[in-house]
Amino acid sequence: MQSMQSMQSPWYCHGLDCPYFTVLEKGKKFEKRRYVGGTWASTTIETYLYAMAAPRGFKRLFNYIDEGNFLGVKIPMTSPVRVRMEPSCGAFCKQNFTVSFFMPKEYQSDPPPPLDRNVFIEKDPPATYYVKSSGGFKIDDLSIAHMANALAQDLDEAGRRYEASEWFVAGYDPPFRISDRHTEVWIKEKVKTAFGKVGDVETCDLCENVVNEVTEVVEDPEAQARAISYAKEACATIGSSLRGPCEEMVDEFGPLLIDSLVEALVSGEDMCVQAGYCS
Repeated sequence: MQSMQSMQSPWYCHGLDCPYFTVLEKGKKFEKRRYVGGTWASTTIETYLYAMAAPRGFKRLFNYIDEGNFLGVKIPMTSPVRVRMEPSCGAFCKQNFTVSFFMPKEYQSDPPPPLDRNVFIEKDPPATYYVKSSGGFKIDDLSIAHMANALAQDLDEAGRRYEASEWFVAGYDPPFRISDRHTEVWIKEKVKTAFGKVGDVETCDLCENVVNEVTEVVEDPEAQARAISYAKEACATIGSSLRGPCEEMVDEFGPLLIDSLVEALVSGEDMCVQAGYCS
């Protein structure tokens, strides 16, 4: 299995902002990806078919990015259009389809509130997904269901544990694109919260993933500046006579402490060995 980082948009995003992920495994039948999380604009459509829900949800969300927000701004289009699928009670029952647009980088931390009460903002936590990809036109329910069933069978054969309560369709192309099309089905890896063996992921892998996530945050210059700023704000609470010396100490030792923390986190494997989660 091959591992790679994908912090630049893949070719099938066609130059649009896409969610960041790391490819943990790349096999013939599926990929295993670790998504760092992100902010999405979403709307839920209750209907019978994916083919009915996707265009209705797209139209509602497009109105939101086309000045249908409290700031009245046009928000750039991103990729993919994601649809969360939930099981229905049968062929003649409606089900919920949650259609989502990924928010572009400039609106990830503070997206403008939607005017339409049926549109909402949600933040995905970091998560691991199994992904099956396909080219061609995959916009009908039969094609999508076939991809999802094939992925579930592949995961069963590989002995992987996964969340069966929901799955996702990620479409990267407008209807008028006739070549280089790309559609994906995502199924979330099932992870238990207790330490020991975590789903199909050893505790060591979980520890290293956590250390890597924390390291990315700590290495961010903006996060470092915020930490120094918060420390200086704390200096104001210890009295006016000590505030000046306190802020000088923060300026002198704050960067050193951050560098020491980054150095300790860089070798996630060693830290997890010391903590007893890796051997």
